[in-house]
Amino acid sequence: MPLIEQVVAETSDALQELTIAADRDTLTRRRWRGSALDGTDFAFALTDPVRHGSVIFEGQGKRYRVRQMPEPVLVVPLPQEPLMAAKTAWFFGNMHLPIELRPGEVIIAEEPTLRERITAAGMTWTAREDVFQPSKHCDTPAHSHFEKPAPHQHANGDGWHTHGDGKWHKH
Repeated sequence: MPLIEQVVAETSDALQELTIAADRDTLTRRRWRGSALDGTDFAFALTDPVRHGSVIFEGQGKRYRVRQMPEPVLVVPLPQEPLMAAKTAWFFGNMHLPIELRPGEVIIAEEPTLRERITAAGMTWTAREDVFQPSKHCDTPAHSHFEKPAPHQHANGDGWHTHGDGKWHKH
């Protein structure tokens, strides 16, 4: 079973292309297993999650591409009038739900009560099956409810620092 640690660049259009289908939740993980349509199994140990359309392996005349499976979504038209567009964005941002912005529309994964909430807010929507790819910033919450780190000092004096994760902050 090939171990996939990163995506690869496409080398040739002449390769037979095979799909590894995965749902959106699986694609957010760094470690998982998947099978291509020809039965080839892959293990994933990634530094960054793969995205829909990523090529993960080429060999023996074949190219393996990850395809995200469509899921139920709601599509809300983005108003042309700037104030209404801002209110629409505020509505979804206030719910802390991941969204995907496309030209003229907001895509959101269907939730049990979301249809009623959108309608009550005076917006129209349509339901469909689609590949939902929320903005990358939606993968990480803006805040957490985990314990705060233990108090500590910093050599730079102003308190801004990182704990090796690349996220600058101060306590």
